[in-house]
Amino acid sequence: MTIRAKSPHERHLLDDVLKSHHCMNCRLCCKYGPDDKVDAPLFTLEAKDRLLVDFPDRNIEFRQVGILWQIVLKRLEDELKERYICPVYDKKACQCEVYEYRPFDCVTWPFYIMRKDKRVLITLSFDCPVVMRANTSFLIELAKFKIGPFMIEQARIHPDLITEYHGHAKILLDVTDKLTNQNQTNAQKV
Repeated sequence: MTIRAKSPHERHLLDDVLKSHHCMNCRLCCKYGPDDKVDAPLFTLEAKDRLLVDFPDRNIEFRQVGILWQIVLKRLEDELKERYICPVYDKKACQCEVYEYRPFDCVTWPFYIMRKDKRVLITLSFDCPVVMRANTSFLIELAKFKIGPFMIEQARIHPDLITEYHGHAKILLDVTDKLTNQNQTNAQKV
């Protein structure tokens, strides 16, 4: 199964806070510092294989993380400090080459679904300048009613999408009960 935005609703999960012109002028989401490499996008086996077939000349590498595959970032050569970039980001066009079937992490960034002390949380990256200027109450509402339900649904299908909390993200919402309640409901149906 490919984890990607499938419907118009899912494609526009972040439209309430991020517009395409914000992203096109920034692209911090595609660039990583040495401490951020852990946040490189994760792909399902199917999505990884599709990427390798569609972009055979790009020399894209992956490393396995649980049942998922994390794209190996490329070192930016023209930077003074150590920085990395997603290998499917086209620097000349300032856009992602696989945008139409980008992975879950890219669809939901700058939001994450993370685990901390046996709790599952919706968190927010400190790296997105536009979202970080938004009102926290608004972001919590967005996490509760728009982005969060999509993230929870995908995490039920692929629990490895829930990454460990690393302290580089703002905690917005605890969704542990939403995952637990659904799992209990599913168990009762069987």
